[in-house]
Amino acid sequence: MRYRPLTNQYDPQQFEKEGFDSSILLGLLQVVGSVIEQLQWIQSRFSGFLKCSSCGEVVAVIGRAKVPSEYSKKNHTYFKAKLIPEFFSPPIPLIALQAEYPESVKLELAKSFATFFSDAALAGARVRVSIELLLNVLEIEKNRKDDVGNVKTTKSGREQRLTLQERIHLFKVKYPDYAKMLLAIKSIGNEASHNAEIDRYDLLDAYEILDHVLVQLFITPRKHDKILSITDNVNSKYS
Repeated sequence: MRYRPLTNQYDPQQFEKEGFDSSILLGLLQVVGSVIEQLQWIQSRFSGFLKCSSCGEVVAVIGRAKVPSEYSKKNHTYFKAKLIPEFFSPPIPLIALQAEYPESVKLELAKSFATFFSDAALAGARVRVSIELLLNVLEIEKNRKDDVGNVKTTKSGREQRLTLQERIHLFKVKYPDYAKMLLAIKSIGNEASHNAEIDRYDLLDAYEILDHVLVQLFITPRKHDKILSITDNVNSKYS
C-alpha cells in the first residue's frame, strides 16, 4: 500500500462540540480528545493492489487512511493503519453474477457494487433499478391499460406508467413466493433514493434477498430441468 498525507489535516467532524452550551466541561474534554486524536494520527489517502486468492484477479483500491504519526511512535503507542476503502477497480461483486442472469440486471448491479463503499445511497438506488429491469425481462406489464387493453396516455400523449409497487403486484400473480422479497428490496431502494445516510447493512440485506430471488428464477429451474432429464433417461433405461 502507498500513503499520501492530506494537505489539510483539520477535520471539522473531529471538533464537533455537541452539548457545549449545556456543559462547558464536556465540550472542553471533547476538544482535548480531538487534539490527542489529531496528534496520534495522520489523515491520508491510500492506494494499492489486491489479488484474489481464488481466481487470481488483480484489483486496484483507493480510499482514506489514518496512519500513526511520529508523535504516536515517540510515545510508544503503536497502531496499525486504518484503511477505509472507497473505490475498487474492477468493482467487487457483493453477490455472484451468474452467467444465466439477464445482462441488463447484471450491468446495473455492477454499477451498484462500484459505489457501495463511497456512496451507499447511489448503490441502493441502482439496486432498485435492477428490480425494474428484472421485471422487464420477465415481461411484467409497464403501462396502464383501459378496459379493452389499450395503453392509457396523459393529456400530452405520453404513456401512463405503472409504479414499481403495482408492477410487483402483477409479478405476484406468476411468482407469489418472491413478490414480498422484491417489495423489501424496493423499500430499501426507496430509502436510498431519499436518504443519503442509508445503512449499508440494509443494503447488504437487499443484495442477499435479490441473490436468492435470482437463483430461484434463473438457476434452480435449469437444475430442475437437468435432473428431470436424467430421471427420464434412467426410467427409460430400467423400465
